[in-house]
Amino acid sequence: MYSLRHLFSTHMLELGVDLRELQGILGHVSPATTARYAHLTDVTSAQARERQAQLLQSFVLRWQDAA
Repeated sequence: MYSLRHLFSTHMLELGVDLRELQGILGHVSPATTARYAHLTDVTSAQARERQAQLLQSFVLRWQDAA
């Protein structure tokens, strides 16, 4: 049973389901309980890096002359 929950949680995260949403789906009171089932995979790690890059690209640094 626990293996099925681990697989389900991991695949849901890979599909982009938020950890808080997954917590509700699994019926956990504590996010720490959900985190035990949700393993970081290569897919979720790559998605996180992509989202970070997108976020950083949206920022534009503006330098102004002090003169």
